[in-house]
Amino acid sequence: MKINTAHDKEDYIELIRGRFANLPTIQQEIEAFLAQTREGTILYEGRADRVSSRLHDAFRRLEDLKYSQDILKETDINKLQPIFRKLEKAKYIARLATFELKTNLELGLSGWQIDGHPKVPIHSSRLWAGVILPSFDLPARVTVAHIGSGYLVAFALCVSPDSISPSVIQIDLPLSWTDPLPKALRNLNLFQDMNRLNLDGIEYELHSLTKEIDTVIHFSNPSTSPFIEIEKCFLEVAEMVITEKGNETQKEYLSAWKRYFRPKENA
Repeated sequence: MKINTAHDKEDYIELIRGRFANLPTIQQEIEAFLAQTREGTILYEGRADRVSSRLHDAFRRLEDLKYSQDILKETDINKLQPIFRKLEKAKYIARLATFELKTNLELGLSGWQIDGHPKVPIHSSRLWAGVILPSFDLPARVTVAHIGSGYLVAFALCVSPDSISPSVIQIDLPLSWTDPLPKALRNLNLFQDMNRLNLDGIEYELHSLTKEIDTVIHFSNPSTSPFIEIEKCFLEVAEMVITEKGNETQKEYLSAWKRYFRPKENA
């Protein structure tokens, strides 16, 4: 947020105060999600500890902020800004975990099984998720689970800047649908050097999971292949889900997301 006038400064201070006033509610949200991880029913095998660790980390960071009425009365923006950044970092960490939890619940994932209808376990052969992390908008996540009879696809969007909980919409796709991600990954070079400065923009995380491999790739402001193709895959799948099941807020998010797309080089 650019602060050019005294009025901008006052607005920014009020924004920070508002976020801090909601800190106890965020801690309650984290505790509720931690209870779900202890149940052990909606996480892939081997993922529960990592998701739980993220939630504990976020909770500890919030505790370290020593929430009190003094923060809400503070008027020195130079004192508030570093504390505010710590608050947003804690929420960021918590959201990465809650997106995974809520998406798993929506898709019916349990260990490496997906609850079918009727209640017959169906094994998933692979799953991938793209986490969308814009600098000036709320985060989102798109997930594709490949099962024997087709695909389960979900889009999760954070419901509010003052919350760590996402809303999730989901569609089913037939086996005839072609997942665009495998093709985009064929020419992936993990040692690619962009040789450019990245300022505020957009970041992504690609999570892929099979019975043999569990990977995470983090990249930002994609402008070269194959990262531009991966970004397009995320958008293509998200648009498909939102077109069928999305509301106005989710459709508006797509428009905001596209504003982060950069001119592409060597596409």
